[in-house]
Amino acid sequence: MIETLSLIAQRSIKIAICPRRPGDLGCVVCSADKAEKELGWKAERGIVEMCRDLVNWQAVSQGLLCCLRSVGTGQVLMRLRCWCS
Repeated sequence: MIETLSLIAQRSIKIAICPRRPGDLGCVVCSADKAEKELGWKAERGIVEMCRDLVNWQAVSQGLLCCLRSVGTGQVLMRLRCWCS
């Protein structure tokens, strides 16, 4: 997962292995096949597409925060629309 995100974001991702916090799960496992069988839900995208969406969302949300801080809300939506198009 981290390698895929790193490739899509075109930058290295620093990893810090730390002790679990209170309430953190010891292990998380998911299965799209099980979700389809038990819930009738089918994944429409693969892991690469999901990582690409995450990286794109992060870029847009960070850009929006920077615009809000430096420009003000009046021009942000116009800039965001141009950037996303």
